[in-house]
Amino acid sequence: MAGSPMTAGRINVAQINSQHCKAASAVHSRDLAVEHTDISLIQEPWVFKGLVTGLESRNGAILCRIGGPDDPGPRAAIYINSRHQALKLNQFCNRDLVAALVRLKLARGGTTDMVVASAYLPYDSKDPPPTEELKALVRYCTSEGLELLVGCDANSHHTVWGSSNTNRRGVVLLEYLSLERLEILNRGSKPTFINSLRREVIDLTLCTSKVVHMTKNWRVREEDTFFDHRRISFYIDGDAAWEPTVMYRNPRATDWTSYREELAKGLRGPCCKIRTIGMVEGAVGTLQTAIIDILN
Repeated sequence: MAGSPMTAGRINVAQINSQHCKAASAVHSRDLAVEHTDISLIQEPWVFKGLVTGLESRNGAILCRIGGPDDPGPRAAIYINSRHQALKLNQFCNRDLVAALVRLKLARGGTTDMVVASAYLPYDSKDPPPTEELKALVRYCTSEGLELLVGCDANSHHTVWGSSNTNRRGVVLLEYLSLERLEILNRGSKPTFINSLRREVIDLTLCTSKVVHMTKNWRVREEDTFFDHRRISFYIDGDAAWEPTVMYRNPRATDWTSYREELAKGLRGPCCKIRTIGMVEGAVGTLQTAIIDILN
């Protein structure tokens, strides 16, 4: 397998759920070196005596919650290559979430600060996603004006991100992402989870709007990982970080059901029968006003 190029302005990112599998961790450890990975967002890493093990960390650091010998261990971890400075945000570090403020080296000798996080959203939680801890992290980044990149096992279904169906967890999560203006980097409907019974998209890459502009080549990898989840990879374009941010709306993150309901209210019932040019212009004006009011 050919490695990804390692250039000054390119930050290679990987995302993987290892399902606490030793063999999967060994494969991913090899990929960290071969792919020249700068950041790896890991869910359910292999844990031994409360510690994340099995990942080669000579060229970087593994960030996660540290537990004791009897601790079940973290379900979220981050690998950061040593060529980037990283500060673990301990206030947002628990078993299912870890976050770090990373100073990335970019092209042209510049740097940019970004919060990166790995999150596991438990499928058996009594409350729908996201967790309160992840919400707190999003609020922190918003208040501090920091860009955010999150790799998560959402354990949630929605056709917006390519799942075969939609469940309540997916509906609630999509509403939250829309409210906080977080983007979904997932492209297409290639499954991120495959076993003998089903094929689903449950692993999501989330980010703030500027990060969308900076990320390239998001994809689900084809290689066999020896377990049910597939590896995701993409890279951050350092040159793009110097370009002005292009603001746009992501239709994949739109709650179309609520949109139609609000539009119907704005139109105040069915349109009357149009008989003149003036009535056509009036109807167009009413429709434009209703759409603008919803977008604002």
